[in-house]
Formats: sequence, structure tokens, C-alpha cells
Amino acid sequence: MSITGTAEPYVYDEIRGKISSLSPYALDKTLSAENCAAEANAVGKALGNKLNTSSVADNLTTDSPDKVLSAKQGKLLKEAVDDLRESTSASFDVAKSSADKAQTAADNAQTAANNAQSSADNAQTTADKALLRSGGEMTGNILMAGNCIKGLPEPIEDGDPVTKGFMVNYIDTTFLGGVW
Repeated sequence: MSITGTAEPYVYDEIRGKISSLSPYALDKTLSAENCAAEANAVGKALGNKLNTSSVADNLTTDSPDKVLSAKQGKLLKEAVDDLRESTSASFDVAKSSADKAQTAADNAQTAANNAQSSADNAQTTADKALLRSGGEMTGNILMAGNCIKGLPEPIEDGDPVTKGFMVNYIDTTFLGGVW
């Protein structure tokens, strides 16, 4: 091959080396405008033979180690991984939100249980101080706050309480002979 022009000789040597690595038979021809297109076609054909398209897998189910994945399938795989990453992240966010809500509910339940215990303790304290409706023993004064005791039965024993009506009748009949 003969290279014609005015460039420095080392530039031609570099060009010859690159052409030789792509298409060794191109060095036998003259590099000119007339045969550049033919040479480019020859180089393209040589490059096309470098990758055997039958060794390209255009699916995600082939498990042969001597096949390469096509760019189309690589893109689909990347999209699937990105979608999985996104949905996993969203699922994690939902799970974390649910866990936070569960913790809040547990905290609220504990607060409610503490409040219920406090109310029960207060109720017990109040009950301990309450006057029994039957039985029991009085150990102090009862402040009636202007209220009255109603519905007392007729006294039977000496210590039984009496109503005003009973007392008036008793005095009238016992001491006054029924005359006021």
C-alpha cells in the first residue's frame, strides 16, 4: 500500500498500523479517495465477523456460558432490577410505616392500661372510705350536708334510731296522756 500526501512520516506509520490491525489485506492497496469506500466496507465486514451473532442470547432464559446477553435483554434486565428495587423500597416504607403505627398503638394501649390502673386504684381508695350499705361499723361522724335520714323503721331495741313523729307520739302518750 502506498500512502501519498504531505503529512509527517510517523503519522503514516500510525495510520498503517491501525489499518493493518483492522484489515491486513488493505495495506496492499493505495489509500486514496477512490478506494476509501471499498476499504471501509471491507473493514466493516471484517469487524462484523468479529462477533458471531449466533452467540448472542436475546432472552433471559438461556443459561449457556458461551453466549452473551444482547443489549436489548440487558436493558430489560436493568429495568426489572430497577422496578424491583423501587417496589422493595416502597414495601420497606409501607412496612416501616406499619411498624411505626403498631408501636404508636402499643404505646397508646400502655398509656390506657396505666390510666385504667390509676383509675382502679383511685376507685379502691374511694371504696375503702365509703359507708357500707349493710353491715359494717361506724368509726366516725357522717356529715349529712343538710340531708335527712328517711324511712327508719319502728325501733325494736334500745339503741335503734327513731323518727320525730315516733318521738312526739311517745312523749304525748307516755308523759302527757295524749294532751299537748
